[in-house]
Amino acid sequence: MTATHIDRYVRALIARRAGRVNTGEVERYLRALSWPKAFPAYDRILVDASDNLWVEDYPIPEVSHREWTVFNATGKRVAALTVPSGFRALEVGRDYVLGVWTDELDVEYVRLFTLVK
Repeated sequence: MTATHIDRYVRALIARRAGRVNTGEVERYLRALSWPKAFPAYDRILVDASDNLWVEDYPIPEVSHREWTVFNATGKRVAALTVPSGFRALEVGRDYVLGVWTDELDVEYVRLFTLVK
């Protein structure tokens, strides 16, 4: 995690709260925090209909995609997927991934993708 990541996060948070809080004080508070040196290893975990574990890597802000790793019930890695950063998986079936994709205007669309094994 770099100073640029922290700066972008603080600026975005303040922009979303503009007019509702004392932004100067909030910014000083946020910048004084002890920030972690690295991003977390993962963001989300899902279990599919075949009892496989889906682990989503933590999304790095400037990366335009998200990575998923799939493990079977014995812990063996069985697949890896890359999806656009605007896609949020909600359910994984035996042959599909269902989720929501958000465009650049924050409009949400339901998406269903077929899994080919």
